[in-house]
Amino acid sequence: MALGAVLTRWRDVLMAFDALAGSSGDVLRRQDQLQDILFDDDAFSTSKRYFWMLNFINEAIKLLDDSMQQCSHYRKWFVTPYQNGSRTRREYWDCKSQEVLSRAGKQVEEACEEFKLLRQEFQERLDRITVLRDGLFNASAVMESRASTQLGENVKLLTFVSIFFLPLGLCVAIWSINENYSRANLILVTAIVAAATYAVTFNLNNLVGGLRGVLAPRRRALLEQMERDPEWRTLGLRFKAFQRSETGTRRPSEWLIVLFWARQIVVGLRALPRKAWSRREMTGTGTGGAVQEA
Repeated sequence: MALGAVLTRWRDVLMAFDALAGSSGDVLRRQDQLQDILFDDDAFSTSKRYFWMLNFINEAIKLLDDSMQQCSHYRKWFVTPYQNGSRTRREYWDCKSQEVLSRAGKQVEEACEEFKLLRQEFQERLDRITVLRDGLFNASAVMESRASTQLGENVKLLTFVSIFFLPLGLCVAIWSINENYSRANLILVTAIVAAATYAVTFNLNNLVGGLRGVLAPRRRALLEQMERDPEWRTLGLRFKAFQRSETGTRRPSEWLIVLFWARQIVVGLRALPRKAWSRREMTGTGTGGAVQEA
């Protein structure tokens, strides 16, 4: 029967799809092949394969729905009317035609059930491929985020290295213009410029926060005046829409950790004489007791 051949071909397509997608479950149990599922190569071959699978399954589900609809129409218009028709129409058919018609109706009904099972299996594959695609995108996002973070740390380190040599390069360039400048002045000016540069660099967040705290009230006052001005009201409202909220807890400065470390060192140095004096007293007490016993 033609429906049997169609169902067989659909089964073959499903088996070929399982072989291509690796949906048997063995791949997920083998850790050496997880990277082929969760990570993509430079050519994005895994992403392309997943997108192709999703599009193919969607088209296959549409075709299966159409096949089930055609089977229902065939059974409704060509089988059921003659099986449940009037007695006159039944007498028109002989016994052989009735048997053929009943067998065809049964085959169509079985084919419809088989189409439903195939559609359910394709839907399961669709859900599984969707999960794999989401896992691929999530893993790729994590890897890209880590790479971006590492790149940012490297750029930050290179920036600090360049800032470290910046005062020396600036002062040497200025001193190379005039030969009358002494080397002692070069060392002194370089040390002063370096100290100022390093202080600004390592306290940049604190400086920005301080300037923002000083300028924020004046800025809010100017925006309020702009809103009251008829000519500047529209622009003032636009600035207000992008105004940042000043509420919230600010991150403390990293210098507080250095200050606490210095305090611990000072406290430890102050405690050294006390510990030495305590040891001397204990040693003297022990020696005096030994002399008295002797």
